[in-house]
Amino acid sequence: GRKGAEKRGQDVYVLQVIAFEPGAVFSQVTGYLNLLNQRLKSVARNYIDETGVGGFFVQDAVKAGLKNAVGVFLSLPTKQQIMDHLKRLMQDGHLHGPVAGI
Repeated sequence: GRKGAEKRGQDVYVLQVIAFEPGAVFSQVTGYLNLLNQRLKSVARNYIDETGVGGFFVQDAVKAGLKNAVGVFLSLPTKQQIMDHLKRLMQDGHLHGPVAGI
């Protein structure tokens, strides 16, 4: 089975990217995440952005059986830290994956 991302030493490998349509309903996303958990059996956590209406999604995901769902607030400083880290990984040649340019 394939994970979304995997870290090996200093390198991060993006193995799979799933983009849901903007109009996708929560049940489609939670259904996919539950299926992924069942298939891989090694997903430690599913981090869900609970900024804005996302808090309801985290609650719904847990009610739908996604016990490893964890809500995170992605403030602007947090988003900047994430982007800075990804930029450093790319510049140093430590980010690999199926996305164009990685």
